[in-house]
Amino acid sequence: LDTILAQNLKAAEKHASTDRCAKNLIANNNVAAIILKFCTSEFKDIDVDYIRDQAIGDISISQKAVHQDHMDRPGRENGNGKILLLNSESSSMQEGTIFYDVRFRAKVPGGGDVSIMINIELQNDDHPGYNLATRGIYYCSRMISSQYGTIFDDESYQNLEKVYSIWICPLPAKKRENMIERFSMSKEVVAGKSFSEKKDYDKMEVLVIYLGGSIKKVRSIQDFLYTIFTQEMSAEEKINRLSSVYGIKMTKKLKREVREMCNLGMAYEAAGIAKGIEKGKFEELNDLVRKGIISIETAAETKGMTVEEFRRKVASLGV
Repeated sequence: LDTILAQNLKAAEKHASTDRCAKNLIANNNVAAIILKFCTSEFKDIDVDYIRDQAIGDISISQKAVHQDHMDRPGRENGNGKILLLNSESSSMQEGTIFYDVRFRAKVPGGGDVSIMINIELQNDDHPGYNLATRGIYYCSRMISSQYGTIFDDESYQNLEKVYSIWICPLPAKKRENMIERFSMSKEVVAGKSFSEKKDYDKMEVLVIYLGGSIKKVRSIQDFLYTIFTQEMSAEEKINRLSSVYGIKMTKKLKREVREMCNLGMAYEAAGIAKGIEKGKFEELNDLVRKGIISIETAAETKGMTVEEFRRKVASLGV
């Protein structure tokens, strides 16, 4: 028992280290700038250097609480005063508190004092019993409501800032590989003439980006994130590709973060390998059932389950 507990603790420690490393990498200004350029309409035509140096504000990592009335976690600044880093996902006083993985504001070029608020989430489980878009909508709603009293009040709703929640799934189910979903608000004129402009209601977007498999389109958000998260490239290959293909200035800090991510790659893989193998086996069995090659009763018996248990498991894994 002690050996199993020790192994579990070591695995948890490795996973936490990998999780921190991945968030730190995503929160690097160079990386965040390219994500903004690919994922937001406000920055798609803006030079990456400008986004990095002029638009992006302080970036918080696991600091801002999602739920109302939950306290934010105190943070600390690093040497460049840009990134607010945190050492862990939770603390004893705030156990149970959910924090945004990465959150920051970016000033829109030519928009005066207009800014947008961005949340980026790393999600290993691409179907945790619910659709990620639904959770993304909740995160966006909380970012909107949190602006009351600071960005806008009862007499200045026009100051409400647009929010984005971007979800990155490095290890999705095969059927969702290389898929990007975007959810946004739109206008439907039911009757009469509308005088509402897009800027009045275009206040929320959720993007869910599923990686995995081979990426055919170079210089795309999927290819960029694949370069960061894949275990099929060495650290030096990633550094060279990020520099040559995406024009990222590879500072010592960013190179170190890429190397740390690669060094922890085995831990990253170990954290999801059991779930990946389990999901793969159920996916194969479910495919056989769908094709009529075996009955669902046979598939359930193979896994030592009842038919109802098998169906529930398949649904929870999203296969």
